[in-house]
Amino acid sequence: MEEYISEEINLLVGQSKKIKLGFVNSFNIVYCGMPNKDVFSLSLMLSSGYQGYGFNLYFPKDLKIVRIHDKEFRLINVNPDMITLRIEKLTS
Repeated sequence: MEEYISEEINLLVGQSKKIKLGFVNSFNIVYCGMPNKDVFSLSLMLSSGYQGYGFNLYFPKDLKIVRIHDKEFRLINVNPDMITLRIEKLTS
């Protein structure tokens, strides 16, 4: 039987969180703040071996669901200093 638990992610500007995609693969998200009062930015950072890259993604502040790299995050709160996201994880 599949069961889900939710995890709340709180990030200050410049803080990162590793998100697992499976047994081996993962990516990092970094909160980059708010370039204006209606938009916030998250950076997606990916790596493979010695090579990696990152890019900023921009989202409207009133968005409910943030989709990054096939993962869905529920936006709980965002302000210029901090963002709170919730992700549901499948437990086995």
